[in-house]
Amino acid sequence: MEYFAEYFRPKTFDDIVGQKHLVSKDSVLRKTIEQNLVFNMIFYGPPGTGKSTIANIIANTTQKDIVKMNKRYYNQCKLFVRSEFQRSTRVYNE
Repeated sequence: MEYFAEYFRPKTFDDIVGQKHLVSKDSVLRKTIEQNLVFNMIFYGPPGTGKSTIANIIANTTQKDIVKMNKRYYNQCKLFVRSEFQRSTRVYNE
């Protein structure tokens, strides 16, 4: 079952209201994502500014995995990120 807020969350860059400096058709971020040139990103800011929405759209557009972290689960996330980094380094070097 999907949460009510998730149902109304924007699904594409064009659905987002605001944050035009990030998601307009001429923005560097949007052009980069649409060319599937993904890099590591950290979104930081107060609640309700669209961080998770933009991250979800990027993940869906590029068909990449997303790792969500917050301070509450910091230690678990730190271990997960370290193991993912080691895994990706092994895959890259093989």
